[in-house]
Amino acid sequence: MPEHLHAVLHQLNEGGHVSSLMENFKRLTSRRLLAVGIGNGALWQQHYDDVPVPGSDALRTKLRYLHHNPVRRGLVECAEDYPWSSARDYAAMERGIVQVTTDL
Repeated sequence: MPEHLHAVLHQLNEGGHVSSLMENFKRLTSRRLLAVGIGNGALWQQHYDDVPVPGSDALRTKLRYLHHNPVRRGLVECAEDYPWSSARDYAAMERGIVQVTTDL
């Protein structure tokens, strides 16, 4: 989406913390965008929504919802046409711009 990000993250080990990952991601992307003249220093909100997804059926439901956001917003007619979506990867069409792991 042009003004926000949806991501599905899988914690690989018990010691990892999503909050640390998000903090580092926000810092890195802010610095890189500012370096190329995009943004004014206030790119990210202070918080993020951390929603646990219990099981593969719930994950598939969340992914369908996320993939169809650009369609609902009228940005594209087909979820696979939105360039910043992993919908193409999950539809096994081709690799998209965003690298993903599709273990479903």
